[in-house]
Parts: sequence; structure tokens; C-alpha cells
Amino acid sequence: MNLNDWLRLLGWLAVEAAAVFAAAALLQVWIRSPREARTIWRAALAAAVLVWAAELSGLRGAMDESAPTQERFVVNAQLWAGADSARTAGAGESGLAPAPAPVKWPAWLWLAGSMALAGRSLLARGALGVRRRRAAPADEDSPRLIARLKGPLGLKRVEAQVWPNLQGPVAFGIFRPAIALPPNFAANFSESEREAMLAHEMAHLAARDPFWLMVSDAAIALAWWHPMVWLARSKLQSANEAAADEASTLTPGGAHVLAECLVRLGRELTASGPARALGIGGPGGRSHLAARIQGLLRGPRAWRPLSGRARWTPHIAAVAIALAAAALPIETGLSGSILDALASADPLPSPPASAPISKPPPAAVKEPKGRPPILLLIDVVELPDGGAGNLGLDWLFGPASTNDTPIQTSRDWTDLGTTNVAHPQNVVIDRLRIDGESVLLKPEQFAALRERVIAQGDVLSAPKIETRSGLEARVSVEEEMVCVTGVETTRSNNNINYFTDRLPTGIHVDITPNIQPNGRWQLHILADVTTFLGYDKTANDKILVRPEMGEKSPSGVIPRPRFRALETGADESLPLGQTLILRGPRWSETTETKSGLFRLKKKSVKHQRLYVFVTPQHPPA
Repeated sequence: MNLNDWLRLLGWLAVEAAAVFAAAALLQVWIRSPREARTIWRAALAAAVLVWAAELSGLRGAMDESAPTQERFVVNAQLWAGADSARTAGAGESGLAPAPAPVKWPAWLWLAGSMALAGRSLLARGALGVRRRRAAPADEDSPRLIARLKGPLGLKRVEAQVWPNLQGPVAFGIFRPAIALPPNFAANFSESEREAMLAHEMAHLAARDPFWLMVSDAAIALAWWHPMVWLARSKLQSANEAAADEASTLTPGGAHVLAECLVRLGRELTASGPARALGIGGPGGRSHLAARIQGLLRGPRAWRPLSGRARWTPHIAAVAIALAAAALPIETGLSGSILDALASADPLPSPPASAPISKPPPAAVKEPKGRPPILLLIDVVELPDGGAGNLGLDWLFGPASTNDTPIQTSRDWTDLGTTNVAHPQNVVIDRLRIDGESVLLKPEQFAALRERVIAQGDVLSAPKIETRSGLEARVSVEEEMVCVTGVETTRSNNNINYFTDRLPTGIHVDITPNIQPNGRWQLHILADVTTFLGYDKTANDKILVRPEMGEKSPSGVIPRPRFRALETGADESLPLGQTLILRGPRWSETTETKSGLFRLKKKSVKHQRLYVFVTPQHPPA
């Protein structure tokens, strides 16, 4: 992935998260209940975690894949029969469409921040685990108050411990809920104060707040660079504390008593430590503490236990939001997981030269005399033909036909020079060919045209290859399509068997350069671009296993994979440094979309034309 791909990925993830958190913030404006606000922020953070995890793990890209393909990039030089030798250069980029360099540092920076925050969360939880194992059990008074509150709060078991250097109680534990109490808890606080504080902490455990704080930590670790994630976590912590404060109403005068306890414990609640690192006790800060005290003095709502529906609402809402986000037709630029991007960020090494058509040359071959080397920069581009995107290349070539190139339909894959297809008779190929339409451009003319071509066109490939005079050079950028091409029936068991073939699609450019006595180079060029269009369906595609049974016979469908082959060629003489442009066939694509309130169908037609740019240059020393 290059830098633009990383920026696009970060931008889409930021937009998705911002949309979810903005919706949560708008909902909270009309909601006064802290419990409902807590549900909203839980769902928002969980949805963000699911969306980001699906994107960064490659799951979303796997859901969008439509057909299994295998890319194969080949740049080679082949010999004429009886030729001496050939030498090739690796796949590179010409001046027309330089590929942006792949980069790794955004992924490493992202992972470094994620690992640092995840490590901080794990260390804090580890510190709590160590203190839990070393803690002493609480006296009899605190378990008695806890047992009195377990029923109204819907808890079955809560462990009470005494921790040193603690000023107030702290609730923690996802699978083994517990409350840590300070030393001399009974001596420093009255029974009404202890009961109000224990009701508040047990309300955290009843609402599964430790689990949702862990979810918020995961969101922070995944998108630490997004400011709205930190804001959402703070909102969730505030809602957790306000909702737990409602449990103080289970004790007589508990709200005012708990407010007095908060005043006494203000310094402890705003201090740092393992519990504060996990978000226990709220987001911290004096303004948050003052808001809690004011809410308690105004009188919180009466406590009521959570229903089963209320417990599952955040989970269901998060999954629904994540699925809706995954269904959006967004191309984030990430193919596979982020670890795959790190592994494949380096450019592919130059592939080796293929074997010659004739017998391979011996191990030690001297450079042939009279065959000077040449470097060929090749660019294969699809440009809009007509409409607002037209570059106006007619002033170079002369007026072109406004009609699409006549299509020659073939049902034999061997027409394209491939013989390794087991069932070529079912393959449909639309062949469009134009020969002899070419012009020459000087370097300054090509430089003026280059930026417009990059901006308006679709650069399919831009390799370079080094060869010698009189030797044929072939450039291939292939993608193997696994297509269903054949079908047969088996009467013995009434089965229908389908067969697949790997059909190569992509770009092939064959160039034979020959040096002339005047120093110019004669280039014989043949180029083709093959594209898979899908499967045709015709009325006679049905096949019956037992025709004598009529419609009751087991039946299948004969596959008809369809391809488009664009072909162009030229034979021109030009000096080094100039660029030869070949104008290829024109074709049209019609797409149908539904839009508007009534989902009306709308057809749009796009006209494209193939162009091939070839620039001969001196090879590097």
C-alpha cells in the first residue's frame, strides 16, 4: 500500500466512526436517563470495534470478493527461432504512470500506538490481579451489607477484599466480581455511608461495567488517533457513574449520603493508578466529580434492575451497525489484513526471464555483435472516448469513427493463441481489432500530454523491458480467472459435473525492435488486452441428464464465460526518445442503476478507447 492508500483507509475509518459517535451524541441530547445514555455509548463503541476489526483483519475485503483470481506478473523477452540470446529488465514503471512507492511506516506507527495502549491496559489489569491475590478478606460487617444489597441489584456472588493504600471502595472483575475495600472501612465511615458506597459499586458489577470498560479500551487501542473515540469513552464512563449513582436510592437518604462521601473522597477519585487507567471511578477530573455531586443532591431517579432486553440491546445494536457499515460499497484500499499489508509492502522482485522459444542458449553467451540493446518504456491506457472526459486526441490521429469497433465473436479460446483450455467451445470472445493507427510525439509533446493522460485515463500497466535489435520482447501482466467452462452428465447416478479452467486475462504486448542504417528503430508492435465480462445466459443452455424424462429429468446449465479482447498493432520507424502512440479499438459499456424515491432505473453508457504508448530509450549503463 502506498501513502494515498493509507490515507484513504484512515479517512474511511474516521468517517465511519465519526458517523456512529455523532449519532450517539444526537440521541443523548433527547435522552435524560443515564441508563439509556450508557446503552447508547456501549453500542457505539462496540460497533466501532467490530467495524475496525473487520476492516483491519481483512474480513470485510473477503466479504466483497466476487471471484477467486490469481495474479501473475510476468515481464520477459523471447527469442526468434535460431536467435542468439536475449536479456530482459525487471518490471518497472515508465514516465507516464509512475506507481506510488509502497510504504510501511503508517502501519508501524498505528501498530505501535495500539500495542502501547493495549499493553497499558493489560499491565493495569495485571496489577489489579496481583493486588487481588495478595488481598485479605473483608471483616464480617461488609459482607453483611453486600448480602443485603445483592437481591435488589440482581447479583448472586460478590467477593469483598481489603486493599492497603485505598481510600474508598472499588468494583472490578468480569468473571469474578469483587469489591476492594480500604483498611478500617467500618471505622472511617458510618453504616449508612458504607451501604451507599457499596450500593454504587455493586451497581457497576450488576451492569457489567468492567466488561464494557474493556470494550472501550479495545476501541482506544484500535483507533487511538481518533479524538471522537476518546470522547466516546469519556461519555461512557460518565454514564456508568451516573447510572450507578441511582443505586444509592436503595438505602434511606442514600443519594445525599453518597454525595457527602464523594466530597470526602474527592482526591482519591481524581488520583492516578491502575484503577484509574482502566476507567474505574469515571473519567476523573473535578468537573466530572462536581457534576456527579450536583446530580445526587438534585435527587437521582429510583433504581430499577436491568431487564434481559436492556442487557442485550447494546450487543444487538452493535452487530446491526457493524453489518450495515460492512454492507456499504466502500473501497478503503486495504487488501487483506493490516499484517498482510506489512508483509507485502515491498515491491515485487523482478521476475526472471523466460526460456526462449527455441532451445535455450548455452551458459556462457557472448554479446552478439550488430545487435545493439534498447530499453522500451510501455504504457497501456484506457481513455474516455467522447463526453467530458475526452482528451481530444483526434487532433493527433485525425477524426475517428464514432461507432464502436465491429465485434468479431468467436467461441474458441485458441483464437487468442491459448491451447490449454479443456472446453474451449463454450468460451465466447468478443474480438475488437484496429491496426495501423499510430502517431509520433516528440519528448516535449509527450510531456505536455502525460499529466492529462494520468488525470483522465486508467493506466492498466506501465512496465519497461530491455532487449536487443532483432529479438522479440513480450510483456505480460496477467490475471488468471478460474471459470466454469464445461459440463457433462452421468446417467449412472444422475449427476451433473462442472469443469473449470484457469484462463489468463490481462495485457500482452509483443515488440520486435530492429536498428536501421540511419540510426532509427523500426518497431513491430502487437498489443492485446483481454477482460472477463461474466457469463452469458441463452435459451438453449439447459442440459438434461435423461432427456427421455422431459422436465422431470435432472438438469443443469451449460456455462458460457464471455471475454472481450482488444487488439491493436503498428509497424513504425522512430528515433530514440520519441514516443509512438497506438490508437486501439473503441468500445462501450452500459450500466443500469436505480435511484430516486421510486428507485427508477437509469441507464448510463461509457465509451472507452485503448491506447498504447511505446518510448525507446538508451538502456542504462
